[in-house]
Amino acid sequence: MGMRAIRVAAVVVIAAAVAGSLSGCGAGGWCSPLEPAPSVTATFQSTADSIVSVPGVRTVSPRYYQPEDRHCVSRDYLETAPWVATYEVRVAAGITDAQVARVRAALGTSTATMKSAPDLGVAEWWIYLGAPPSTRLSPAPTNSLSSDSERIALVKEAARLPDVTTAQLLDSSMTIRVERAESVVGAVTWLRGEPALGFKWVYVGDSAAWSVAIDVSDGQGVSDQTVAAIATFVQAHPRLELTVTSSLVAGVVPTKAEARALLAELQRTAADSSNQKVLLWWPDGNGTKVSGQVGSALVTH
Repeated sequence: MGMRAIRVAAVVVIAAAVAGSLSGCGAGGWCSPLEPAPSVTATFQSTADSIVSVPGVRTVSPRYYQPEDRHCVSRDYLETAPWVATYEVRVAAGITDAQVARVRAALGTSTATMKSAPDLGVAEWWIYLGAPPSTRLSPAPTNSLSSDSERIALVKEAARLPDVTTAQLLDSSMTIRVERAESVVGAVTWLRGEPALGFKWVYVGDSAAWSVAIDVSDGQGVSDQTVAAIATFVQAHPRLELTVTSSLVAGVVPTKAEARALLAELQRTAADSSNQKVLLWWPDGNGTKVSGQVGSALVTH
């Protein structure tokens, strides 16, 4: 049973529970989204043209959606519901603050994810250009970074760390992806020194795929002791898929023996919360697993 299957199963269960609790949902479940008509895509084409005309911009890829489709409204309603667009904007490594400001202006009330090509000594980096403050439905986080130039400077600093493959900044939340487990501790140390950031994650992988994800967010992520235990185990057992948070360590380990070894290691590690569970599967086709709690071997009676 692969991690993808586990995730899909979890999403299906959660979605079914949520769908059943929402008004407007029929017995058939979620309403499937519509495809935008040519008249819809044409409406946003001028924005894409304006963005791609900015020096430093390489490509612009729009994605169209109806915000209401997530609320399971009727098909009849979706036929007339408004459309919005968000854009993937790929830029050259040396894009300037002035050019980013021009992209921001061209977006208007739309949003975009800007993805920079890697440069010498600087890995690929992403930032999210959200809606301007005047159009937001809710206020920005109080610890959010104040300007695009400040955010780009910070994400570039992360992208210069050793072994980083991608640094991603969404509002005030950052994900750093490193190529090897040996570099996890260094990325975590850097993130811990940035109080302006909210959610903080370190992945082993790149922008296309990952094998390990560790939550190190201030006040709710895992400790340095847990980070070190996971990083050390992954160095010796690289072929696993793992998600690590203060409430759950879950994943797929290549063999039953390795699953038991990781469980034993975590049981000897101080827990990050009073009920931090461990769920580890191995791909035997039966969905079998080992389970326990972090720090259980340290509990004395």
